[in-house]
Amino acid sequence: MPLEIELKMRLEYPEALEARLKALGANRRGPVMEQNTYYDTSAADLRRAGQGLRLRIEHPTEGGPPRAIVTHKGPRAPGPLKTRQETQVQVSDSGQAAELLEALGYRPVLFFEKRRRRWQLDDCSVEIDSLPYIEDYVEIEGPNEQAVLAARVRIEMDKVPLVKKSYLGLLREYLEKQGMSVTRVTFADAKQERE
Repeated sequence: MPLEIELKMRLEYPEALEARLKALGANRRGPVMEQNTYYDTSAADLRRAGQGLRLRIEHPTEGGPPRAIVTHKGPRAPGPLKTRQETQVQVSDSGQAAELLEALGYRPVLFFEKRRRRWQLDDCSVEIDSLPYIEDYVEIEGPNEQAVLAARVRIEMDKVPLVKKSYLGLLREYLEKQGMSVTRVTFADAKQERE
């Protein structure tokens, strides 16, 4: 089973990081707008087991067809970086995938949008993510811890603290602190709330 090995950091200046990546010769890959729906049982069995089940639809913002992916994430392994087993399946029909998950007893618990700008630096993916309410982060994912940590040094962010929580966890924490009991988090809603 494939392993996901990554780290996440809060990002104050996304444009500065993109300039740094360009100067390092990183390859820019097409940006996407994601729609992420997380599923769980009514008893929150996956959450309690430290697992995740997600249906993601990626809409390329520079053209191209959308892609739908179902992902299961296993519990985190101990260590400095976020390492966990991850199984992904691309599906041709996101609606039918959602129906299948619900027929198996999973229900949607949180939907959120994310803007992702993708870069490839050596053998690591460097992804600059913007989310409603919680703003900007960078994730570095690679084949092993050494490669991920080396990429962190190359982009000059090795002194920035690591964020241990997932986006799902960060959003849940924000919503709870704000007293918001919503199951959909969109950029339009966040903009409306600020106005």
